[in-house]
Amino acid sequence: MKDMDRTRRQMALDEAAEWHVTLQDPELGEAELHAWSRWMEASPENARAFDDIGRLWEAAGQLDDDAVTRARADAAAQAVEAPAGRPGGMPAGSPGAPRRRARRAAFGWAAGLAAVLVVACTAWLLGRQPPVAFDERVVSTAIGERRQLQLGDGSTVDLDAASEVVVRFNRDARGVTLLRGRAYFDVAHDPGREFTVVAGDVTSRAVGTAFAVARRDDGSITVTVTQGRVRVESPASPGRSSLLEAGSDQRIAYTPGRGLEGPHDLNAGFATAWRTGTVVYQSEPLSRVIDDLNRHSRRPIRLLDPSLAAVEVTGLWQLGDIDAWIEGLAKSLQLDVVHTPEAIELRPAGQDRPDP
Repeated sequence: MKDMDRTRRQMALDEAAEWHVTLQDPELGEAELHAWSRWMEASPENARAFDDIGRLWEAAGQLDDDAVTRARADAAAQAVEAPAGRPGGMPAGSPGAPRRRARRAAFGWAAGLAAVLVVACTAWLLGRQPPVAFDERVVSTAIGERRQLQLGDGSTVDLDAASEVVVRFNRDARGVTLLRGRAYFDVAHDPGREFTVVAGDVTSRAVGTAFAVARRDDGSITVTVTQGRVRVESPASPGRSSLLEAGSDQRIAYTPGRGLEGPHDLNAGFATAWRTGTVVYQSEPLSRVIDDLNRHSRRPIRLLDPSLAAVEVTGLWQLGDIDAWIEGLAKSLQLDVVHTPEAIELRPAGQDRPDP
């Protein structure tokens, strides 16, 4: 597919160079103008190629004398041969073709110059992907589903299960809103456009870095950096911001009513291990672990004793084996696992189910 795209790109560049020569003819006819218009409208690739060749024409004055000499020599050789066709579907045998062939010698040097420009810059043009200034979409994952997104600027987003983001890119800024769940952002470097992630009352700002943001059902938010630096701010903590740096093994946390707290020490690799199908907890509150379970379990997990929500959990489990995860968690905390038609309940060992 990439080879096919490059071939289309090369063809568009070649045709665009010819059109730039043709459009300079003072005797240009209306039919050729219409043909050029049809060619421009035929595909976005044609229009991009025409703009790119136009920029190369503007830079033509910077070519050295040898390049221009080669262009004229190439043009002289081309003038001897009858052209096979014209861009925009204008064959050599169409009305006006003799006049175009007569003009070819006069404009041959320009065609050759365009050819030199294309040859000199094709590698750059083919390798250069026009930046996507606008990227607006809403993307979500289902329970148990993880997904990676490729954004218009080259950044990537890893979405955990039961998560949702809104992407809003324009020419001046790159913005993502995390509506629920958690995501890992690997940000393409672009000093001219700040990359901002908003999750509730927390805003994380980066230029080129990698970091994770988690937004939980209780309104708490965490930000963890694995590469570069990220500044974290919140209107709930006016006048305060935290700068997180990779290698510092720290995470900033936000809790409704208390604002930003930390940074707190943690192992960033463990905190983002979910990207590879593993969850690792170091003194994590049980309530947050159950939130994670519920993103991967099609049957809701319920903690029957709310007083256990703050109990700290340490352990490692595989996302692909939800039953082993639940059983391992229950065993480590001396809980019973009870399956009901509505949910999977976790209750203190030996405790009977409360009456409804």
